[in-house]
Amino acid sequence: MNHRATLVSDAPFFDDLVAQGKRPRLAVLVTSRSCTRTARRRSSLWDPETWPDRKSLPTLGRIAKDHMGLKVPAKAIDAGLALDAKMNQY
Repeated sequence: MNHRATLVSDAPFFDDLVAQGKRPRLAVLVTSRSCTRTARRRSSLWDPETWPDRKSLPTLGRIAKDHMGLKVPAKAIDAGLALDAKMNQY
């Protein structure tokens, strides 16, 4: 395995991620053993032109509802997530 992603709740670089006076509570740490320039270019990962139209993707509320088998409507979950993002942005 050449790449690994880990969720971290504290790391020395968190001080560099402070926004509006608040440190993040969680970050994704991605480590890579190797990645050639050709592989990065060929993957098109960072090329927005290759990304699917967001409207064709399920919302996070739909994903959570389906994944956890929730009885709450996906629109209600999405509304709660939008409110949380607004209130807890930083």
